[in-house]
Amino acid sequence: MAEAEESVLKNAMRDISPIVEKYKDKPEMLMYMLLEIQKASGNAITEDVAVTASKAIGVPVNQLYDFVHFYSMFSDKQRGRYIIRLCNSAPCHVCGSAAVAQALMSRLGLSKPGETTADGLFTFEYSQCLGVCDVAPAAIVGDKVYGDLDEASARQMISDLRKEAVK
Repeated sequence: MAEAEESVLKNAMRDISPIVEKYKDKPEMLMYMLLEIQKASGNAITEDVAVTASKAIGVPVNQLYDFVHFYSMFSDKQRGRYIIRLCNSAPCHVCGSAAVAQALMSRLGLSKPGETTADGLFTFEYSQCLGVCDVAPAAIVGDKVYGDLDEASARQMISDLRKEAVK
């Protein structure tokens, strides 16, 4: 293992230790634990993190991975600080989400959904219905919904998030 990777792993394990301890022997709390762990460890549940969490909560690692791969809010691959989930359901599609997606990917320098920017700040993904069809097309970043998106407002959203990131 490279020295840089080892350092990242060591930091991730340090960051998740209090979370793992909080949910120790509480398998019914798996989703809550994984959400907290993912937030603390770079928006991903990596193999080493999964093994540690599995042992603490008393759930087999393969069951934990089934859980991670079933729910779209989890990932076993590192993602950006900001995960942009653009609704790809029929109402958003009809209202122009394809053009919004192209504007986002162009602004971020990405070639397809699922990629992360070189600076590690953004990951762009498609999502199923966000339940905000009245403001289609819509995206969600963290807990914030961005509605009535068009190409210009999508680019502005990226600019605003970049400014927020340097604060």
